[in-house]
Amino acid sequence: ELSNALLVGFACTVFAVQRTPGVSVKTFEFLEDWNYLANFAFTLDYLARWWSRGLKLSYIFTPAMVFDLVSILPFILGPFVPELRGVELNFLKLLRVLRVYRLFKPQALQDMARLLFPVFGTGLDKFLAEVRPYQLQVV
Repeated sequence: ELSNALLVGFACTVFAVQRTPGVSVKTFEFLEDWNYLANFAFTLDYLARWWSRGLKLSYIFTPAMVFDLVSILPFILGPFVPELRGVELNFLKLLRVLRVYRLFKPQALQDMARLLFPVFGTGLDKFLAEVRPYQLQVV
């Protein structure tokens, strides 16, 4: 989950910087290469999640998997279907941020913080106990 959240954040950052006025052609092409790498990583993530469920066809038809398939389909089919080259459904990739939002539930935040910052021990637990759900709202 954490790696997927970081990948979503990375893809959103690349998307935002590419759309910033005044970005040079060289920078845009550099970011396009990173966008290709992110698409490849999303594809591997999709296949790994399907494989972890025993390659069951029923799992592919769950809403999250259909959503992810539609967002990576132009990347997968691009080399085979010339009309799809360059087509990006970036708005669908950006909607993955909503899936990351579930990490901001109090218990999930505490688990993630314990994983990332084990050296803080009980001090971190005390701090996290004082955080209220309304303080975690994404603006």
